[in-house]
This record gives sequence, structure tokens and C-alpha cells, in this order.
Amino acid sequence: MSIFSYIKGTLSSLFSIGKDNPATIDASGLTTPRTHTLPDKSGTFALDLIDVTVATNTTVENGKRYWVNTAGGAITLTIPASVTAGFAFAVGDYSRTFATNNCTIARNGHKIENLAEDLTIKTNGLFFTMSYQNATVGFKRIA
Repeated sequence: MSIFSYIKGTLSSLFSIGKDNPATIDASGLTTPRTHTLPDKSGTFALDLIDVTVATNTTVENGKRYWVNTAGGAITLTIPASVTAGFAFAVGDYSRTFATNNCTIARNGHKIENLAEDLTIKTNGLFFTMSYQNATVGFKRIA
């Protein structure tokens, strides 16, 4: 199977496109927790994440992938006050509305990318994973 056949098959399972049916994404499986493996850039370890869809302010938990639905308004994800090295979570724009209704990651005393600031996400469709390194660096984007 060529890579193009694989991509076409993968896209057809995600999208339904037609004259009377504009492109839509089947996101029904996102409400069911699933575990996926995400290798880091060096390939030396893998991170298993469980999918969770949220539409209200939430405190993030280690090992979860948050599909954030901001269609109804801005949402804040708060990092717990106590974390250890390797604490990781992912954030994705479930409804592609981060530009209109932002998603904020409240740092709760931790640094994010070496900065003592909350992170406000204003880009539609954005997805990334963060991992806690140490008190000096705080959380870094790893994927």
C-alpha cells in the first residue's frame, strides 16, 4: 500500500465529503477515554494519554489529553499546585474556536516555557503536549 492510499483511507474514515454534505469530522469517539502512545522527539520513551472532552474550567491531571470545547465560551485549564518531573498533559481545540473563545492554561505558580505567565491559546485547531521538567524551566512543549 502506498502512503497516498493509506492517507486517503485514513482521511475517508475521518471525513464525510459530498455535494450535499460539507466536510465534517466524526469526533464521536473523543468522548470515550482512549489511550494512545506518543513518542518524544528522541524516541527514547513513550507517553500514554487518555482522551477527555471538557467544556468547563478544569484542573488538568497527569496523563490526559484534553479536547477543549470553547464553543460556549472561554475555558481555563489549571495546572495542579503540586507536580513532579514527567507530569504531562495534552490540549486540543475540539471545536476549532480558540481564536474566538480562548483556552487559558493557568500556571498555578509553575513556569510555562521558562515564563512566570499563564498561557492563553488563541489559535483555532491547535494541539500540543506539555511536560513538567523542573522548577527552573517549568512546563515545556514536547510535541
